[in-house]
Amino acid sequence: MLIMSTRQGASQRSSRTNETPFFSMFMLMLMLCQVGALVPATVPMGGHRWMKCTPRASALQMVDPWAASNDDTINTVIGAVTALGGAAAGVGLIAFTENAGVANDDRANQQVCVECKGEKVVTCTICGGSGVDSLASLVKGVQEASGASNEPGNVVTVEDWASGPKQVVMYEEILKAYPIKATENVCITCDGRGVVVCDNCQGTGIQPRFLERYSPDDFMD
Repeated sequence: MLIMSTRQGASQRSSRTNETPFFSMFMLMLMLCQVGALVPATVPMGGHRWMKCTPRASALQMVDPWAASNDDTINTVIGAVTALGGAAAGVGLIAFTENAGVANDDRANQQVCVECKGEKVVTCTICGGSGVDSLASLVKGVQEASGASNEPGNVVTVEDWASGPKQVVMYEEILKAYPIKATENVCITCDGRGVVVCDNCQGTGIQPRFLERYSPDDFMD
């Protein structure tokens, strides 16, 4: 009887010894799964069901309490630097433009007009330089019907405060070098001279600079 009890105790101890490594491994994996490091899943293997755990992201995350304030500070610094850079660039552009304008005024313009090539006049496009317009009679009839004046196109009336209104012949010094060519069917655009004063240079023969081509009235609505 004593021998049988001894054998039974030995077999129980042997079975416990064989089960101890498996039990310890099982408990370790179970603890890892409980803390969130592993996710349990059972898969069949070799006729037995073994536990397989796969890693998963922990729900616990570290948050930097200074991250939001640091981002706000960096954005503020970037905005301030951008604003200062834009203001400096604007002031520099204005100063550069003003200096360029002053230098442009000091420098004499010697470029010949690209339209008249320095001649101060161009060929009349209506009569082609002949001074005769085949439709001059029709134009004259329309002017008479509308009550328009038959005075030459280069004669204007100006108001003089001292002597009152008076007529002035525009570009008289330039046009006197070009006598009238026609006496009948006279072109009303060139008054029979065959040429008109260059509209690009206004009779100067010098190519105007870009801003000199406009007046403040051109930019007023």
